[in-house]
Amino acid sequence: MTSRGVFICRKDRKHVRLYHLTNGVISADILNVGGAIVKLMVPDKNGRLADVMLGFRELEEYTWNRASFGALVGRYANRIGGAAFDLEGRHYVLGKNDGENNLHGGPEGFSQ
Repeated sequence: MTSRGVFICRKDRKHVRLYHLTNGVISADILNVGGAIVKLMVPDKNGRLADVMLGFRELEEYTWNRASFGALVGRYANRIGGAAFDLEGRHYVLGKNDGENNLHGGPEGFSQ
């Protein structure tokens, strides 16, 4: 894994780093914000490489990405009904971001 560079997010002034991973055939460029995959190069049946990820033109756009485009889905997949749960005798109340539910990690999400 190598670092492809750092930029400063205009939204909150955080340093955002882009990493490059490769096995010599397949490669991926991934942000340290939400694990967003911004580029995924894979060979087709003839060995020609193509980027198969849909994404934004500018890296900055991933930091404003409310739909979690390209990012890991969250701390968990799906919804926690009522945005609350009990675990080992404790009651936890979560942020609502899908009606009355908590979806993929809540209002900030894992991608933020």
